[in-house]
Amino acid sequence: MNENNIDVIPRVVIDVSKYRIRIHRTTIKALGKPDYVLLLVNPEEKTIGILPTDRNDKKAHRIKYNNHSCEIYSMLFIETISKLIDKFEVGHRYMINGKLITNKNLALFELEKAENFNNELQFAE
Repeated sequence: MNENNIDVIPRVVIDVSKYRIRIHRTTIKALGKPDYVLLLVNPEEKTIGILPTDRNDKKAHRIKYNNHSCEIYSMLFIETISKLIDKFEVGHRYMINGKLITNKNLALFELEKAENFNNELQFAE
Protein backbone atom coordinates (compact mmCIF):
# COMPACT_ATOMS: atom_id res chain seq x y z
CA MET A 1 0.00 0.00 0.00
CA ASN A 2 1.27 3.43 -0.89
CA GLU A 3 2.00 5.73 2.08
CA ASN A 4 0.38 8.61 0.15
CA ASN A 5 -3.00 6.94 0.65
CA ILE A 6 -3.16 7.51 4.41
CA ASP A 7 -5.65 10.37 3.98
CA VAL A 8 -7.94 8.38 1.67
CA ILE A 9 -11.39 7.65 3.05
CA PRO A 10 -12.49 4.27 1.70
CA ARG A 11 -16.06 4.22 0.42
CA VAL A 12 -18.49 1.53 -0.63
CA VAL A 13 -22.13 1.49 -1.66
CA ILE A 14 -24.32 -1.49 -0.80
CA ASP A 15 -27.21 -1.99 -3.23
CA VAL A 16 -29.56 -4.39 -1.51
CA SER A 17 -31.91 -4.90 -4.49
CA LYS A 18 -29.15 -5.82 -6.93
CA TYR A 19 -27.04 -7.79 -4.42
CA ARG A 20 -24.16 -5.50 -5.32
CA ILE A 21 -21.29 -3.86 -3.51
CA ARG A 22 -19.73 -0.96 -5.35
CA ILE A 23 -16.19 -0.07 -4.27
CA HIS A 24 -15.10 3.49 -4.98
CA ARG A 25 -12.02 3.87 -7.20
CA THR A 26 -9.99 5.72 -4.54
CA THR A 27 -10.47 2.73 -2.25
CA ILE A 28 -9.22 0.37 -4.95
CA LYS A 29 -6.23 2.64 -5.68
CA ALA A 30 -5.38 2.80 -1.98
CA LEU A 31 -5.35 -1.01 -1.89
CA GLY A 32 -2.92 -1.14 -4.83
CA LYS A 33 -5.43 -1.71 -7.67
CA PRO A 34 -5.70 -5.47 -7.13
CA ASP A 35 -7.35 -7.73 -9.68
CA TYR A 36 -8.91 -9.82 -6.91
CA VAL A 37 -10.27 -9.04 -3.45
CA LEU A 38 -11.75 -10.89 -0.52
CA LEU A 39 -14.97 -9.59 1.02
CA LEU A 40 -14.69 -10.19 4.75
CA VAL A 41 -17.44 -10.08 7.37
CA ASN A 42 -16.96 -9.79 11.13
CA PRO A 43 -20.41 -10.51 12.61
CA GLU A 44 -19.39 -9.68 16.20
CA GLU A 45 -18.14 -6.20 15.33
CA LYS A 46 -20.63 -5.75 12.48
CA THR A 47 -17.90 -4.76 10.05
CA ILE A 48 -16.95 -5.67 6.53
CA GLY A 49 -13.48 -5.60 5.04
CA ILE A 50 -11.96 -5.53 1.60
CA LEU A 51 -8.61 -7.26 1.32
CA PRO A 52 -6.52 -7.65 -1.85
CA THR A 53 -5.71 -11.21 -2.83
CA ASP A 54 -4.94 -13.21 -5.96
CA ARG A 55 -6.84 -15.60 -8.19
CA ASN A 56 -5.51 -18.62 -6.31
CA ASP A 57 -7.75 -17.79 -3.35
CA LYS A 58 -10.97 -19.80 -3.76
CA LYS A 59 -13.04 -17.03 -2.10
CA ALA A 60 -11.59 -14.25 -4.24
CA HIS A 61 -13.78 -11.93 -6.27
CA ARG A 62 -12.36 -10.64 -9.53
CA ILE A 63 -12.98 -6.95 -9.85
CA LYS A 64 -13.65 -5.08 -13.04
CA TYR A 65 -13.13 -1.35 -13.11
CA ASN A 66 -15.21 1.39 -14.63
CA ASN A 67 -14.58 5.14 -14.41
CA HIS A 68 -15.69 5.60 -10.83
CA SER A 69 -15.80 2.25 -9.10
CA CYS A 70 -15.80 -1.51 -9.37
CA GLU A 71 -18.81 -3.69 -8.75
CA ILE A 72 -19.13 -7.11 -7.19
CA TYR A 73 -22.41 -9.01 -7.24
CA SER A 74 -22.96 -11.47 -4.41
CA MET A 75 -26.34 -12.53 -3.08
CA LEU A 76 -24.71 -14.44 -0.23
CA PHE A 77 -22.63 -11.44 0.87
CA ILE A 78 -25.55 -8.98 0.84
CA GLU A 79 -27.86 -11.43 2.61
CA THR A 80 -25.20 -12.10 5.24
CA ILE A 81 -24.62 -8.45 6.10
CA SER A 82 -28.35 -7.67 5.93
CA LYS A 83 -28.91 -10.15 8.77
CA LEU A 84 -26.40 -8.33 10.96
CA ILE A 85 -28.27 -5.03 11.11
CA ASP A 86 -31.89 -4.07 10.58
CA LYS A 87 -30.98 -0.99 8.59
CA PHE A 88 -30.84 -2.43 5.06
CA GLU A 89 -34.12 -2.36 3.11
CA VAL A 90 -34.80 -3.78 -0.34
CA GLY A 91 -34.93 -1.04 -2.95
CA HIS A 92 -32.34 1.14 -1.20
CA ARG A 93 -28.63 1.80 -1.50
CA TYR A 94 -26.38 2.57 1.43
CA MET A 95 -23.03 4.37 1.45
CA ILE A 96 -20.44 3.55 4.07
CA ASN A 97 -17.27 5.54 4.64
CA GLY A 98 -14.57 3.43 6.23
CA LYS A 99 -10.93 3.53 7.16
CA LEU A 100 -7.72 2.07 5.81
CA ILE A 101 -5.74 -0.26 8.01
CA THR A 102 -2.45 0.39 6.27
CA ASN A 103 -0.35 -2.25 8.04
CA LYS A 104 -2.83 -4.94 6.88
CA ASN A 105 -3.64 -3.41 3.47
CA LEU A 106 -7.31 -3.59 4.44
CA ALA A 107 -10.29 -1.28 3.96
CA LEU A 108 -12.66 -1.62 6.92
CA PHE A 109 -16.31 -0.49 7.13
CA GLU A 110 -18.70 -0.36 10.09
CA LEU A 111 -22.16 -1.48 8.98
CA GLU A 112 -23.85 0.67 11.61
CA LYS A 113 -22.46 3.76 9.83
CA ALA A 114 -24.30 2.97 6.59
CA GLU A 115 -26.31 5.91 5.30
CA ASN A 116 -29.26 5.68 2.94
CA PHE A 117 -27.92 6.82 -0.40
CA ASN A 118 -30.24 7.71 -3.26
CA ASN A 119 -28.23 10.08 -5.44
CA GLU A 120 -25.67 8.14 -7.45
CA LEU A 121 -24.05 11.33 -8.77
CA GLN A 122 -22.70 12.04 -5.30
CA PHE A 123 -20.82 8.75 -5.35
CA ALA A 124 -18.90 9.70 -8.50
CA GLU A 125 -17.42 12.83 -6.95
